[in-house]
Amino acid sequence: MMAMKSALKEGLPQLGLDLTEDTQNTLCAFGHAVVEQNKVMNLTAITQPEQVAKLHLLDSISLLSVMPLAGKKVIDVGCGAGFPGVPLKIACPEAKVTLLDSLGKRMNWLEMAVPALGVENAEFVTARAEEAVATRRESYDFATSRAVARLNILLELTAPYVKVGGAVLAMKG
Repeated sequence: MMAMKSALKEGLPQLGLDLTEDTQNTLCAFGHAVVEQNKVMNLTAITQPEQVAKLHLLDSISLLSVMPLAGKKVIDVGCGAGFPGVPLKIACPEAKVTLLDSLGKRMNWLEMAVPALGVENAEFVTARAEEAVATRRESYDFATSRAVARLNILLELTAPYVKVGGAVLAMKG
């Protein structure tokens, strides 16, 4: 976990972010939990601690350097192992984060793992994006997603969740 923390600490200034020691520890604890759970459930191909910090944790919270999320409603569509939604919730607890994924096994794990880290008030929804929007249309300030689909498809899946004046924060390489 030391390698993960070192990589996280090194990357924060590059993003213009300053997080408390407790927040950094919680981010690393989540990264470690993902790596451990990955031993029994396919969550990610990235399991080296430094790479988890750079490619999962820092990449996820990079949204905070471009968009203030405090007090905003955010939905992470196709959250998978919890990226970017869980790191965003950890780094910005004032955000109201909903994690949405269709795979029940992953969501059950997140529902146990996230509160165990002391992260409160995250919402967990197990459903396909196309179906969940029926009761959540235009309910969020921001919709984000990472590694779900090509941009044109991603916009079709995420844009309906966003209120007028909100934005889709598409995390595409």
